Amino acid sequence: MHLHKGPHRPHHLHTPPSWVPEGSWYFIAVNAVVHDGIGLCDPHVSARILDSTAFLHRTGKWSCRLLLIMPDHLQGIFSFPRKPGLTTSMILWKEHLAEGLGISWQPGFFDHRLREPKQVSEKTDQILHHPVRSGLCRTWQEWPHVFRPQFSQAEGRGGTGSQSGTAES
Repeated sequence: MHLHKGPHRPHHLHTPPSWVPEGSWYFIAVNAVVHDGIGLCDPHVSARILDSTAFLHRTGKWSCRLLLIMPDHLQGIFSFPRKPGLTTSMILWKEHLAEGLGISWQPGFFDHRLREPKQVSEKTDQILHHPVRSGLCRTWQEWPHVFRPQFSQAEGRGGTGSQSGTAES
């Protein structure tokens, strides 16, 4: 797990142990430095982040089950190929978005491996309802800043599709 709360903490890179299966799902959270209320939810910024996420998903650089953009952070569920891996993938993506959109990211990111399908389902539901709990919309379906490809139950990962669907319980 990687959590960085400021310059006083050492920066540790997360490398999953070799026994962790490739394709494991991770909850990822990335915080931005925001100086206005809209931040990452600016329509231009949000659209570019979602496009970048979809591109990396389609090209197999990662598999993204869900990405939700909030004004000051991103939350999602991802899996990564062993090479370049979780840390390198996230660092390169943050750098790309910072250069292209002028986003100031806080150092590092938070990750937590979701070991069981039930954890993936529960975390998906929790993330989808975050804007509702924050008072930004009435239902999760109203929140426009979401990338959510469809996954078949048999596959569990991969594939592309719409960003709509039902929340999982």
